[in-house]
Amino acid sequence: MSAESIAADAEGLARALAEHGVGYGDRVAVMLPNCAEYLVAGRACALLSALLVPVNFHLKADEVAWILEDSQAKVLLTDGDVEPPPGCVLLRPGTRSSDGELPDVEVLPSPAFMFYTSGTTGRPKGVVHGGRPTAERQQQVQDMLAVLWGFTADDVYLLCGPAYHAGPGGYAFSTLYNGGDVVVMPTWDAREFLRLVDEEGVSTSFMTPA
Repeated sequence: MSAESIAADAEGLARALAEHGVGYGDRVAVMLPNCAEYLVAGRACALLSALLVPVNFHLKADEVAWILEDSQAKVLLTDGDVEPPPGCVLLRPGTRSSDGELPDVEVLPSPAFMFYTSGTTGRPKGVVHGGRPTAERQQQVQDMLAVLWGFTADDVYLLCGPAYHAGPGGYAFSTLYNGGDVVVMPTWDAREFLRLVDEEGVSTSFMTPA
C-alpha cells in the first residue's frame, strides 16, 4: 500500500477523531495487530498534528490502563476488549466520518509518536519523539532517515515486526513519506516472509536477530 492508497481512509478517520475533540498535540492510542488500519491511523494523526501512541496489544489490562491514563489519550483505536478510562473514547477499526470538520492545524508530513518504554525499573514512561510536533521537525527527521538508510520512492518495505515497536512501525511510515510502498504481514511466518519478498519485490525491512 502507498500513501495515496490510504489517503481517503485517513481523512475519514481524521474527521471522526476531530469530532471527538482531537487536535494539535492530543494523543491517540492505537492498540492493533499489524494491519492497514494502523497506517491509516498514523496518517490521520498527522492530518490533525496529533500524537500517535502505539500500545502493545500483548500487555495486560492494568498495563494498558496505565498507558492510557498516563498519556492522557483522548481516543483509543482498538479491536480488543478494553475499557478505556474516563475521558478516553473507544473507536473501532473502520470508523470514518465525512462530516467532521478538520481543525485548522499544520499537517505533518509523517506522524509524530509518543512511545512507551518497557518499564524495566518501574512503570513504562512515555517518550515524545522529536518534541512538539511540527511539520518542519518531522520533515527534518524523515529526510535524515532517508539519507542515512538510502530510502527512495522505489522501495517496498515489508512490515514483519510489531507495528507498535519504534523500529518496524516507524520505518513503515518513513517508507510512505518517501513515496515507497508498504507490505503488511499480520504475524511472523518465515515461509510467508520469503514468499512476500519474492512476489512483492521487497527491498527493505526491519528485523532483529533471534
